Amino acid sequence: MRVVEAGGGVMLITLIPRLMGPQVYGQFALLHSVSLWFSLLSGLGNTSVLTRYGPEFLERGDREGLTRLASVMLVWRGLGGLGATAAFLALAWIWLGDLDWRVILMMGISVGVRSVANLTYALSLGLNEAAKWGVSEMCRRGLLAPVSWIGFQWDGLRGAAAAFLLLEVFVLLLGLWWRRDCLDGKYLKVDLEYLRPYLKYGAGFVGATLLFTLYTRAGGPLVKVLSSRYEDVAQFSVAFGIYLTAAYAMVAVFQAMAPKFTTLELRGDKAALRRWTSRLLAISAVVGVAGAAGAWIHARPLAVWALGKQYADVGELMMLLGLAGLVMAPGLLGKVLVVSLGEWKVNLIASLQQLLMFVLLSAVMYPAWQVRGVAVAVVASTLANSLFMAWGLRESGVFGIGKWAMIVGLGMICAPLIWVWGLMGFLSVFGGGVAILAMRGGLE
Repeated sequence: MRVVEAGGGVMLITLIPRLMGPQVYGQFALLHSVSLWFSLLSGLGNTSVLTRYGPEFLERGDREGLTRLASVMLVWRGLGGLGATAAFLALAWIWLGDLDWRVILMMGISVGVRSVANLTYALSLGLNEAAKWGVSEMCRRGLLAPVSWIGFQWDGLRGAAAAFLLLEVFVLLLGLWWRRDCLDGKYLKVDLEYLRPYLKYGAGFVGATLLFTLYTRAGGPLVKVLSSRYEDVAQFSVAFGIYLTAAYAMVAVFQAMAPKFTTLELRGDKAALRRWTSRLLAISAVVGVAGAAGAWIHARPLAVWALGKQYADVGELMMLLGLAGLVMAPGLLGKVLVVSLGEWKVNLIASLQQLLMFVLLSAVMYPAWQVRGVAVAVVASTLANSLFMAWGLRESGVFGIGKWAMIVGLGMICAPLIWVWGLMGFLSVFGGGVAILAMRGGLE
């Protein structure tokens, strides 16, 4: 499944930009980013609610209660999807009125379709069926590139938008079919009184989710505002898309562990929960150091080879964003863990801090550094978010970044070896250092 997702992701950030060209790809990437944000805008914290209460319903064997919750939430998600679609269309026609209205309309409809589909897969995650939950992203990331290519060959940007919409419809139908056992027609109604306590719990996470989603999707629109050139939007969107592919892969691993985190928290087993989070961060640190080193050495030539000279700046942006990948793990794991711990305030403040820092630094640095300044802003805001999340959860007793910091620090100390012995020499010394730390008990 991850192979299909990764292959489609590579195709999306290599072949599609080359096929469409910087101008058209910038338009497609901008519409795609904004549409995803609006679809998540209608979520109402549903994923957090189902991740938190799904395992609890299973623990006490209350399948009927879970069915009622899922069915009522589906109705509310549908209503939210309609509202998000209307908001997207209004914004797009005002801000992007130079684009074909049919493209805007199809992307708008996809907002509502995706909104409803997301609930069915969040339900799978709440039932601890991570494989089915992951299928939605596998289809979206793995199949978006080939269907967009077919659509673009057929009718240009209109065809790509139509292909995107059809893909979202397919994902929705598949999710409804899989979760038909958790949906019942007698509960498909607007039952606000029943849903109120769940919405109250989810409301604490809605703001954080929206802010984080805006952060991950704000890069292209922000560059458009700062530069007004679709070509710059394309350059940054490709580089940031590669970075987000790595980030989403890490989030997928962490999110798949969410039901287990919730179960351990319900049982009061904080020692086991801390062991899990510590190990996940240590592994993420090793992967992050290796990825950042690889990006610093190979990103520039690979970008020219894969995308062509018209996307030459992508390589330099990737060198910078590789550093963001190095420091993102604590922030991403923290966003998953807060759902189990109920620490919505920490998540909200961390997400707000990350977004504001990104936007302000981008505005300050863009005049001098152009798009590179926006990439530097991503690195700084990501590091600050990870550090704040660690500080905010320090009293929980289940989230320590000591091992992670030790491994990242070792990578920074060994970094000069990249220019002396190359990537493999650096990785050999770094890997040896990690092994020594492990044998001496430094990673226990």
